[in-house]
Amino acid sequence: MHHGRSILSLNDFRVDYYQAQAPSGRLLFTFTEFSNRMLDGLGFAGKFAVENGFDLIAIKSSLDDWYQSLPPDTFDLIGNFLADLPERHSLRATYGSSMGGYAAILFASKVSANVAFALSPQFDIGQSWDQRWAKWARIHGPIQTLTREAVRPDCRYVLAYDPMDLDRLHIERFAEVISHDMLHTVKFPCAGHPVGYFLSFMKILKEFSLAVLSGYEIPLFRDTIRARKKAYSDYYFNLSRHCLKRRKLRWANCAISKAISLAPLNSEYRICAAQIAEGNGDLVGAISHAAFAVATAPWHPHMAATLSRLLQRMGLYGQALHYLDAASSLAPGAAFATQRAALERAMQRSTTAIG
Repeated sequence: MHHGRSILSLNDFRVDYYQAQAPSGRLLFTFTEFSNRMLDGLGFAGKFAVENGFDLIAIKSSLDDWYQSLPPDTFDLIGNFLADLPERHSLRATYGSSMGGYAAILFASKVSANVAFALSPQFDIGQSWDQRWAKWARIHGPIQTLTREAVRPDCRYVLAYDPMDLDRLHIERFAEVISHDMLHTVKFPCAGHPVGYFLSFMKILKEFSLAVLSGYEIPLFRDTIRARKKAYSDYYFNLSRHCLKRRKLRWANCAISKAISLAPLNSEYRICAAQIAEGNGDLVGAISHAAFAVATAPWHPHMAATLSRLLQRMGLYGQALHYLDAASSLAPGAAFATQRAALERAMQRSTTAIG
């Protein structure tokens, strides 16, 4: 059991300090990721930190607002707390994934970090070239983005990401702000977002993180990844999506077939297979995959909406309407308004033609 000392405790934020078993002169600041709701405990990568010789300051948020609501005096409170400790830390590092990775980079200068380590971080969630977090951008408004002035000169910034994912565009923006000699990017193709899941499956996350956070040479684990990725279904799923975007449908089909063979009940894989089948002109196969996806994930509105769209293409308007109604009930509002209007027009044309 690890017992922490509270630095800040609010409804949506908590900052706790945990001491490693033995003094090491190393301090790690971690930031929780998107969808975190736990303010108790060690936070993101906290167990890894204290068990590997880092004192820990766990910064935890239960809001998905990219730390925009973090009280402005948080880092003053942390600084005052650290000044009263007998321990002095010669190495300070920040660490986070996705939203937490964004924070690890943005706040590195505020904690005088020597190393800022981020897994698949966002530069800005409000850009048109990446709509994955557009909903939260609309809710919370513009987020603070890293500027050249906010980059810490004595810090090494290490960003790990999938170059075949949209995350690549965020890394390119960071590269425009952080000078080349301070920025170290590590690519893991087809790892997906965030890359931490891939690294964990490969059983290299701990060793990789320790090397980065300790300032050592960064290992790439090429042989290990080459051997183990064959059993990682998401690798083939991400490869399939990459091929699909480039209209390499035969390669996409081979990759998604391998993913499904490893995880046959995964609904996302089935929807991807449906898109590939549709691209090949196989509407029957596409509907079969989409129906399977709906059966395994009946709570997911976009699964039902995809099946509805495919049924409409087959002229099965009644069934299409049924699944579109199901999707709309799961996601009330205007999310499927355009699709519904298209379906209603098609049904009207069909009725007119019969009449």
